[in-house]
Amino acid sequence: GTKRLPVISLGNMSSRQLVEQLNSANAWNRDTAQRMLFQRQAVDVAPLVERLFTASNNPLGRLHALYTLQALDALKPETIVAGLRDPHHRVRAHAVKLSEPFLKAGSIDLSLLEPLGRDTNDHVRFQLAFSLGETESPAAGRILAELAASPQSSPEVLTAVYSSCRTHAPVVLRSILHNTKAAGTPAGRNATRQLALMMGASADPGPARAALRAALEAGNGASLGSVVADLGTGLARRGAKLTDLVAGDANRELAAAVANAFQKAAATATDNDASTSARVAAAGILAWDRTQSARNALEELLTSSNPPSVQLAAVSAFGQHPAKEAALVLLESWTTMSPAVRRETINQLQTTSTGLNAILTSVESQDIQPRDLERTFKQQLLSHRDPKIKARSAKLLGAAVETNRTQVVQDYQKVLELDGDVLRGRAVFEKTCSVCHRVNGIGHAVAPDLVSVKNKSEADLLIAILDPNREAQPNFNTYNVITN
Repeated sequence: GTKRLPVISLGNMSSRQLVEQLNSANAWNRDTAQRMLFQRQAVDVAPLVERLFTASNNPLGRLHALYTLQALDALKPETIVAGLRDPHHRVRAHAVKLSEPFLKAGSIDLSLLEPLGRDTNDHVRFQLAFSLGETESPAAGRILAELAASPQSSPEVLTAVYSSCRTHAPVVLRSILHNTKAAGTPAGRNATRQLALMMGASADPGPARAALRAALEAGNGASLGSVVADLGTGLARRGAKLTDLVAGDANRELAAAVANAFQKAAATATDNDASTSARVAAAGILAWDRTQSARNALEELLTSSNPPSVQLAAVSAFGQHPAKEAALVLLESWTTMSPAVRRETINQLQTTSTGLNAILTSVESQDIQPRDLERTFKQQLLSHRDPKIKARSAKLLGAAVETNRTQVVQDYQKVLELDGDVLRGRAVFEKTCSVCHRVNGIGHAVAPDLVSVKNKSEADLLIAILDPNREAQPNFNTYNVITN
């Protein structure tokens, strides 16, 4: 049978003997010895625990030694420093955690933690990012910047970094922007974006102004533009405006810098020789320039001669402008818009009553045909919580919604006797059906791909076309939630 290990009675051991058990291979022995040393407050054996930490080949033993010293209030800075250099990553990570009160007191220099920002183990960097939030030293911000811009940082490490940026965000952003190599990498750009969003969303305008100054000091027009765009998004999340932020700057330096960024963005967005990605980014900056000159530049981007991504970026940017002016420009371009751009236009305008009423006015004037609006959007209008919009929608769109679909299918049974015409069918598909369906690379995958119905009979297809709600796949269902 299995040989049982002898049971050691720890209760009768001296404190010196309990220290030896901290290095035991038995987890219960280690835990119990540590608990008993704490209960006894055996401060007199602290030197023995320190020697155990230095001499032990067992990382678990070294870990118990560190926490026993902490429990006895006998943990020294030099022991922590040794732990930061431990060969085992778990010991290093716990040493970082235990260093927090020493960092606050200034008894451990932050430069000793800096190499851990490049540690090969994610767990160490994860703990480091959290612990740096416990000190207000600017040096902590510089280490956080290295972690934030590192391509090796996992999403978990980045979450820890941003959680520690409450007081360090300006230093972190400045450090990244002033490091041109880091700022130009995908990781650096993502970090810059996240920080600008955070600083813009802060109720205190100080961090947002600090972000603009950091971008201005970096002397990089592209960085300034991206910071402006992301700050604008962050500010909008708390109902603030970029123009109000810079208006509070006493020396007007920030206002001038932002105005210059807007001018450059307008020039880039409308430059047909600029790269598509640069034009899309420039349109994103113009979202926060509420002037007429910005709207004029964005309006130029709505023409069909521009790449689809540029048109979509312009529509998205208009979504941040006053609803009345945005609706006027967007709906004037409706007839020349592609289905995707029309869909984005509806997405932007449906967020306000002003936008919805502008859409209904265009339906009323027949600039927009009811068939141009997607079924789900029409259903939203017909069940809108605003009684005026609901009534107006019923008047303009109610007739377009035939309720007796069974009778409609019956009335069209005779078309099943006609011969099909592929060319005419293709033309109808591209004009009407491609808004939601896709086949052979043509159209949009909003509803099922038509390849999935190629084996259906003519009678089944007739029902699917005239009564599409009779059989709807669950993954294409939409729901409206009406809240009180």
